[in-house]
Amino acid sequence: MITHFLGREEVAAYGSDFARRLANLKSDFPSKWFPIGLSGEKIAEVVYGFLPQEFKDKVEATTAYLDRKAGEVKFDDPLTDVVFDEQPILLIDSAVHSGTTMLKISQHLSGLGAKNIISYTLMLKRTSTMIPTYFGILVGDRDRVYFQLDQMPNNRLCELPPFGVLRTVSKGDGGRKLHQLGEPFKDFSLGDLLYDQETKKYRPYVYEIGNDICGLVSFTRKKKHILFIDAWATSVDFQGRGIGGAMMRWAETWGRSNKCNLIELWAFDKAVPTYLKMGYAAVAGREMTLSPIHRYTLMTKKILHNTGPKSH
Repeated sequence: MITHFLGREEVAAYGSDFARRLANLKSDFPSKWFPIGLSGEKIAEVVYGFLPQEFKDKVEATTAYLDRKAGEVKFDDPLTDVVFDEQPILLIDSAVHSGTTMLKISQHLSGLGAKNIISYTLMLKRTSTMIPTYFGILVGDRDRVYFQLDQMPNNRLCELPPFGVLRTVSKGDGGRKLHQLGEPFKDFSLGDLLYDQETKKYRPYVYEIGNDICGLVSFTRKKKHILFIDAWATSVDFQGRGIGGAMMRWAETWGRSNKCNLIELWAFDKAVPTYLKMGYAAVAGREMTLSPIHRYTLMTKKILHNTGPKSH
């Protein structure tokens, strides 16, 4: 996965180039613009700002939307009085992921009589079902693109105390003690993590505050695109302080950056409600009983690759 950050200068460079190309159409310049939602309005404003005044005066913009629940195309102003002819129109958006929205709106406009539809997006994913007439940057299916941000988003482990150190387990940890962990990790040791690191190629991490090791997470990439979390636990004395969430965020971020699209784990029966709240789903028929008190359920969660800055 690659995260692309387009600053205002880069966005302006793409916008000015597209504005120039539109102006070069001269008599075929599209005077009717249909930005797609708020993201379309933003990039339309950038392109519009670079047009010569004679072309700005011609532009009439109507924002288009796709009501996904109803499957209907809607506009912020009714098109009852709009007459389409041979003159090109412009369908514009900031980002096209699957292409479904732009394609449906394009087909709807064609049904209303539009015969020449110019389409543009600043960012296009390679797997899109519709390829616009013009586009700025082409990215992979799992890549992310941020643009026109006042601040570049940083990944985060935690935003409130306690602030600790998440690090890989080292051989020097072999003799160190973990604070008491709850079930099913009561008898777990750092030696177990070291063993898995050497024999199974797992990636074990511990969360350390001062001299206290108060949490652990261990995972690996299973098959090609599956992140398998083998162990995740917080010491009883440190539970409820966000440490578990910090470790899980790192596991998911690692999986996303390594092109994983699914997380798998075996959930201890008492922990199933916690995983459900975190967005995991139980796999039907996949239960495992190791003892009367050790029962597990296979659970999975999709790794999102199209997320907003505040999620990271």
